Amino acid sequence: MKPFSIAILGCGTVGSGVAKILLDMGEVLSSRASRAIELKQIVDLFPTKNSKKYNIPQNLLCGGGKDLTKEEASKYISEIIDDKEIDLVVETIGGTGDYLLSVILSALKAKKHVVTANKAMLAEKGAVIFKTARENNVTLGCEASVCGAIPIIKTLRESFTGDEVLEISGIMNGTSNYILSMMEHEGIDLESALKMAQKAGYAEADPTLDITGAMRLISLLYLFGLHSAWR
Repeated sequence: MKPFSIAILGCGTVGSGVAKILLDMGEVLSSRASRAIELKQIVDLFPTKNSKKYNIPQNLLCGGGKDLTKEEASKYISEIIDDKEIDLVVETIGGTGDYLLSVILSALKAKKHVVTANKAMLAEKGAVIFKTARENNVTLGCEASVCGAIPIIKTLRESFTGDEVLEISGIMNGTSNYILSMMEHEGIDLESALKMAQKAGYAEADPTLDITGAMRLISLLYLFGLHSAWR
C-alpha cells in the first residue's frame, strides 16, 4: 500500500506545529493508521526563515530555499492539487479571501481530503465548502477550528447520535480560552496574555480574529458584573 501523502499550505505557527507532529511522531501515527504516513511538501513564502525558526527540514519546503512570490507559491499549490500522489492537503494559511477559498474547493474537487483550522473561512463560506466535500466523497477535517484540542465535533457526531442536543455552552475557541484563563488565574493583562498565547502557539502572528472573541467575552463579563479578575 502506498504511503498516505500530506502537503501543508503555510508554515507559520499552526503549519509548523502540524509538520513537527508528522515528523516527530511519524512511526507512531503510521502504526495507528496501519498505513505509512508521509509529509511530502510544504508551501510557504519564507521557507528558509521558517525552516530555521521552527526546525523544519528545508528540503520539505518548495522553492529550494529562496523566498517565494505569491505567484510562485500559487504555482506550487496548483502542482500539489494536480499531484495524484498527494492524498491530504492541510490548509494553515488563514484568511477568507477568494483565492484561498478557490484553493480549498479545488483540492476537494481533485478528490483530496482537506484539513483546516480556519474558523473564519468556515464561518463565512462553510456551506459551499462542506457541500463540495460531500459531492466529491472526501473528508473535510475541521476539528481544530472549534475548541482548540477538544474533539467536540467528533463527540457530537459519533457519541451523541441518539441524543437531542439542546445547548452547548462554554468558550468555543482555544485562543480565547487560553487568554482568559491566564488573565484569571495569573492576574496578567490582555496584552501579556496575548503574547504568551502567541509564544505557546495558540494565537496567530496576526491575532485580529483570535482576539476578537476574547474581547467580546470580556465585554459580556463586564456587562454581567463578573469582571473582577480582569481589572
